[in-house]
Amino acid sequence: MKKPFSIVSITMVKNERDVIEPFVRHNLRFVDYMIVVDNNSTDDTRDILVNLARETGRVGVFDRKQSSFTQGEFLTRVMQAVQSVCFADFFVFLDGDEFIGAASLRLSRLRSTKSRNSDSVLSRGAPMCCPKGRTWRP
Repeated sequence: MKKPFSIVSITMVKNERDVIEPFVRHNLRFVDYMIVVDNNSTDDTRDILVNLARETGRVGVFDRKQSSFTQGEFLTRVMQAVQSVCFADFFVFLDGDEFIGAASLRLSRLRSTKSRNSDSVLSRGAPMCCPKGRTWRP
């Protein structure tokens, strides 16, 4: 049985209405599911994300209202919470204006690769995190 989410991206955004729709549409070509945490945007970033979530069924939108926090620790907790639900093979952490490049098409091979531990599947690119029990050799 194939798992539904092999590659999940996690992004935190604030006031990114100009770039958020192309960011989501482009990066969904490379990942199975996107988690986007809206950090109290005052523009319509959140509304755009909610519409994309409804349209694609592959975007999770969460709110972060607290202004004081350590981003790395917070995103680690988000990853752990997501992992407890969808058991992703890999996580990709992206900035809200970061587009996975054509050289990163190797990410797409994970979906069709029988051996998830192959050295040739992933190389350099966006920061990757492998949950416990998985192996990634850059």
